[in-house]
This record gives sequence, C-alpha cells and structure tokens, in this order.
Amino acid sequence: MFRTLQLFRQSSSKLTRLPVRASSDITNKFEDQSIRSRRGERCLNQVTLLGRIGGDPLVVGANDNIVKFNLATNDYYRVQAPQEDPDDDPNEEGWRQITSWHQVVVFRPSLRNSVSRYATRGKRVLVTGRLEYRRYEDPETNKMIQRTSIVADDVVYLSRTEDIDGE
Repeated sequence: MFRTLQLFRQSSSKLTRLPVRASSDITNKFEDQSIRSRRGERCLNQVTLLGRIGGDPLVVGANDNIVKFNLATNDYYRVQAPQEDPDDDPNEEGWRQITSWHQVVVFRPSLRNSVSRYATRGKRVLVTGRLEYRRYEDPETNKMIQRTSIVADDVVYLSRTEDIDGE
C-alpha cells in the first residue's frame, strides 16, 4: 500500500517528488526502536492513598487468600457561586467536600493477616500499592463489568485504637 504512495513538496512554482520508503522498511525501523526502548524504559504504577476505612475488611477467595476493604478519601473545593443543590443554602459561599471511594485488595499473606486483624471501620490508614484494572462478565446480567482496584503493598495504621473507640 505504501509502496505506491507518491509524496510531493511544493517549492516555489514547481512540485518536487520526495523519496518514500517501503512500508516494510518503516515497520522494521519502528520495531527495532520499540525493542530498544523496552529494554531501557522504566514504568511506574504506584498509588498512595490516605483516608479512612469504610467498613470492616472482607476475607474472600477459595482459600480465604484475598482481603478487600473500601477506603474513603476526601477532597475540598471552594464554592463562590450559588449552588442548585436543594440541601444547600443558595446564598452560602464556602468549602464543599467530595468523598471518593476506592476498593483496596490485599494478596500478600503477612499484610492480609494484619489487615484482617487490625483494620476496622473508621480507622485512618495510609495505603501504598498499584492500580489494577479487571474486566469480567456478570453471570446474572451477561454484561461486561470493569473494576478498578488498588492492590496494596503496604498499609500503615495512623489511628490510635482509643481514637476510634472513644468517639
């Protein structure tokens, strides 16, 4: 397809034919470059979240080898114009809070035991890990479902036990 392609450049008043490589030459050149770049390239898939646990962790899997929990993180934005939310005072200006929910999945055995034992609803934690995208078909509705979760590498507990119990 590219072998018959003719490219022309207009210089002043005449057209000049430009040399064109065959498509196989171009493809081979890009393949060589991509192989070289893959060897020296570094990628990073890292997530750090600081928030509160939304519910007690669930132990799931065939051999109870997965622990899942939801983590809530908050973000704030300033409102200067009146809102159309009926719950808000239309003349009130100030800060609003947005809560985002993240599903955290723990596979590592030592971390899995720690999370299932110490993580409880409302505890403040710092989670580091990586993003994972899963796609599967729901057997009941036969629809494709896409899930994004954080595979935890480390969970640091920032709440003291008496902070949660004493509220």
